[in-house]
Amino acid sequence: MSSPLILALDIGTTSTRALLFDAEGRALPDCIAQVANHLQTTADGGATFDANQLLQSVVAVIDQCLVMAGSRAAQIAAVASDTFVSNVMGVSTAGEPVTPVFTYADTRNAPDTETLRAELDEEARAASHDRTGCLLHTSYLPARFRWLERTHPDWLRGGVYWLAFGEYLYWKLLGQRLASYSVASWTGLLDRHTLTWDETWLARLPVGQEQLSPLGDVDTPLQGLLPPWAERWPALKDVPWLPAIGDGAAANIGSGCDTPQRIALTVGTTGAMRVVLPPAISAVPAGLWLYRVTRDRGLLGGATTEGGNLYAWLRETLQLPPS
Repeated sequence: MSSPLILALDIGTTSTRALLFDAEGRALPDCIAQVANHLQTTADGGATFDANQLLQSVVAVIDQCLVMAGSRAAQIAAVASDTFVSNVMGVSTAGEPVTPVFTYADTRNAPDTETLRAELDEEARAASHDRTGCLLHTSYLPARFRWLERTHPDWLRGGVYWLAFGEYLYWKLLGQRLASYSVASWTGLLDRHTLTWDETWLARLPVGQEQLSPLGDVDTPLQGLLPPWAERWPALKDVPWLPAIGDGAAANIGSGCDTPQRIALTVGTTGAMRVVLPPAISAVPAGLWLYRVTRDRGLLGGATTEGGNLYAWLRETLQLPPS
């Protein structure tokens, strides 16, 4: 019997990739496709994607990877994905985008973040941090929805779902909406204790729970491509598609840092340190965040900007040789 393969999708802010992995977790070197993504920025702090352009980049890398796989495509047993997180977009009930994809880098809601800080006293801010694992910050959805309410109230009227891009992708391909606990934990709206959308925050925001996706985990895959995609990718027609997890969670798992004994350090446009822990820790340390990998694995860490500059400074100061 042929060994099963996994099609992995990595949807980031700079590029989208599709890779095939074997049963031992090894990438097939001749089955890697990559397409650049183009973040649209504005002078006032905007940082967005066109949802359909991003969708087409995913379609393109799947097309390319399946061509590279040839007859091996029949061995694909599942599709797994990770996406950039702390993003949100408005989608009509017909499944069409009504807004761009607002990314974590969009800082136009900075005044709204400060407004929320002023509205909540220290005790309420601490309670929010404990419930959601997230601080008040421009990257999270409480301030994003307040900004939308202030600047684009028409987008917040009824008949609009609010999804992360990975949820939109699966809705377009499979006809179902589902947010993984991992991706939801990066919104600032997931109650980490109950694994439900946070009622306290929703009561303060111009969106209702019915406008957010149902929640699930990687053990609740979606299955059955819609007809146009089933015809395009027959090898993927009936395989399970695991809900997307956050790219930070995937970075820990992919680097082997999936236990409390190993910390993952990422140095890029931003820098981050993350460690996988049991999620039921009594309190989230001040200044840090606690996301989810799965329902039973948390991701504790912190991040800073200018990670690439730190790397350059270390190389120059320590006179490190070229890699």
